[in-house]
Amino acid sequence: MAAAPVRSDDDVRRSPGRPRAAAVDARIMRCALDEIADAGLTGFSLVSVARRAGVAKNTVYLRWPRREDLMRAALMSGEDGHEPPLPTGELEVDLASMIDFFAGLFATETGLATYYQASTTSRVDQEMWSWYKANIIDTAHEIPERLIRFHQGNGTARPDADASVLARMLAGGVYTEAILETPHGSVSGHFRQTLLTYLLALLSPSA
Repeated sequence: MAAAPVRSDDDVRRSPGRPRAAAVDARIMRCALDEIADAGLTGFSLVSVARRAGVAKNTVYLRWPRREDLMRAALMSGEDGHEPPLPTGELEVDLASMIDFFAGLFATETGLATYYQASTTSRVDQEMWSWYKANIIDTAHEIPERLIRFHQGNGTARPDADASVLARMLAGGVYTEAILETPHGSVSGHFRQTLLTYLLALLSPSA
């Protein structure tokens, strides 16, 4: 059975009618994320990914002819299995769940290193940086922003609060804490509660 198409802004070229093995695709994708975490985007190598995945180079090249194709597909797959929490209507509960959602993204084995490497090394390639910002960073910020706007629309959050800035504060705050905390990728309970308290102070209608 054919695997689902790789999510990418570029159409991935492959040989007509060539079967795709879902298990092989998934293994290559995981190894591509490991490669980004270790080497960044500038050092990313299709040959190295093939070696990590234990497949022939042609297996990778036939699926993703350009390194940019695989890098983008891997980065887009990084959030697979991590679904944002649905709003409950309770502001404090929803903000706490959103903090935990982002903490979970960065707590995976290569999650934090992948985001860090991609954020820093993509800056040397303007085209890649523009893609990464639009498809990864901006998309990530939109998740808590939608939640905040949901509460503003329901009257459970101050309508004059800047949802975009507060969304960046939430996502960026958790990301920074995950980098600074030891072990890397963890978010302390104290930070979680403090961030939640500040967000509530800025958003609660009674504040």
